[in-house]
Amino acid sequence: MKIKMKNTFIIFLFLVFAKNAKADLLLSTFNLKNINTSNNSFLVNNLHIPTNIEFDVTIFKIGANQPGYCYITLLYTESPEDSNYENHPSTIELSSTKYITNSDYNVGPVGHQSIYAVAGLPAVLPAYSFSGRIVLKYRFFSTSKNEEVTRYSTAKFQVTIPPSTVSNDNYTGAISLSSVAIVGSTEGATYSPQNQTPCGYGNDIDDDVWYKFTATSATHTITLSDVSFYNTQWYQMPLTGIAVYNSSLGYLGCDNINGNFTATSLTVGQTYYVRIWSANVNNVMMTYKIALSTSGSNVITGISRSGVSLFEHILTASYSLDPSIPISDVTFEWQVYPGEVEPAIDYSVVEGVGSHQIHIIGGPGEGDTTVRARVRMKRISTNEPLTEWYVYSSLIWFG
Repeated sequence: MKIKMKNTFIIFLFLVFAKNAKADLLLSTFNLKNINTSNNSFLVNNLHIPTNIEFDVTIFKIGANQPGYCYITLLYTESPEDSNYENHPSTIELSSTKYITNSDYNVGPVGHQSIYAVAGLPAVLPAYSFSGRIVLKYRFFSTSKNEEVTRYSTAKFQVTIPPSTVSNDNYTGAISLSSVAIVGSTEGATYSPQNQTPCGYGNDIDDDVWYKFTATSATHTITLSDVSFYNTQWYQMPLTGIAVYNSSLGYLGCDNINGNFTATSLTVGQTYYVRIWSANVNNVMMTYKIALSTSGSNVITGISRSGVSLFEHILTASYSLDPSIPISDVTFEWQVYPGEVEPAIDYSVVEGVGSHQIHIIGGPGEGDTTVRARVRMKRISTNEPLTEWYVYSSLIWFG
């Protein structure tokens, strides 16, 4: 009996609140505080750190005798639509929800019937959020509709970043490659018009950077290592894109799986261009190391995976070794670490399958998780690395 009375009391309170909260509201202004902008855009000067922002919001109430309660919230979204933002997986709330009550409203100047509420709405834009829009969501109980309604601001502030200052954003600024790995990034890079379909990606390439080399052999391998991705969502699987062009920017081939690409049938003395981008996901920033090697020298040329079972995988490194170095004087150093997507925390590594192989076993019952691996060759007699780290960028899923 007590439970029934308690439930009845809660329903009664809800009905009273709904009746008292009725109003018809209009969003009058939605502006960045203390920032003048004529094109509804917001410039993020440093995308690596969160950005504090604040918006001024003015709500008009129709009807002086109605309380006009409502809730307002700032949203960030990369949805291409102008409605149903919350159904898009990129949408997040930037601010705490602010509750506007009857005491927040003011009466306009004499002779005007306007009754309005002004609210400041502070928020924090997360780091690496530079490709979406900021939208205001407001929710209230409509008198005319006799139901709760959710509406969004007509004004939407596009988040932007400064124009590219990347020196190798275009092929004319391509950086020379050598066997010594150098650090690279796609931060601030824009797309290039040259052959927009390497690996079938078309106009999805929005952040490419360029390198170049002069062929000293008929075969060269471009290798990426220590790859990291930023501005990704949990459901996204970014990959590394590598494409090679001749001196006339004629397309020769590409790779978007293994983190390396071997160009063959090259002409010694000719210049070739290398294009790097984050593949499979737009608006993702990538950092990496990049190096060039010649066939016949010490280089890891790839990693292949074979599944022993749903929870067991063997990775095998393929390699090219200088004839002057005996294979008995070479060892392979492996590292296994959690992947970027649903990172695995319960797995083990069993060595001994072979010096150039590694056996990975997923833990029981952890669900769909991933790990990544990298490997390098080392000289046993001198303990000196013969190669940079080669990163296995394809995902290993444990079911």
